Amino acid sequence: SEEKYRNLFDTAMVGMYRTTIEDGKIIEANVAFANILGYGTVEELKKEFPTTKGYANSERREALIEVLKMSGSVDRFEIEGFRKDGTRVSVEVSGTLHPNQGYIEGFIVDNTERKRTEMALSESEEKYRSIMESMKDLIYICTQDYRVEYMNPSMIQRTGRDATGEFCFKALHDLDEICPRCMHYKSQQSEYCEADIVSPKDNRSYHV
Repeated sequence: SEEKYRNLFDTAMVGMYRTTIEDGKIIEANVAFANILGYGTVEELKKEFPTTKGYANSERREALIEVLKMSGSVDRFEIEGFRKDGTRVSVEVSGTLHPNQGYIEGFIVDNTERKRTEMALSESEEKYRSIMESMKDLIYICTQDYRVEYMNPSMIQRTGRDATGEFCFKALHDLDEICPRCMHYKSQQSEYCEADIVSPKDNRSYHV
């Protein structure tokens, strides 16, 4: 049983650990855990990991301990640490508190790349939104079930309100059913289409 446990522990793809509660000293860890923190071997990790100073935010670690003390366990708690070379690593910690034994044990998953991707997507979204909101053209985004998902300021001004969540035919043209010349289906099929219409809402002509 011990041999099976040891093989599973050593070869697991996620970082597995056992640390002291108070100072975060590594009691036990597997190779994946050591690699996530930039150490070549578990022995090197145990010898050189700077306990609580290995965390990028001491307050965040204190919050982790508080959660563990209150609930006894934690699942996917995000926290940042330092690798051996000083670079930051973002991890999700799951673990269980063993107060009588004085340790925490569980596993960590490296989500540094995911955080970078989220940040890049956020920056891309910000640029896209900036462009959309500075345009004078009337722009909106619609879901497959004809619900308005986004309106730029020009469209909001024309409509008289932010109609997000409303049916597009009602919000844009004061109709109670789908527009007679609706191009929604074609656009959903990635087809380019355009038309000149007169909106019943204000009797103005629009090129759609």
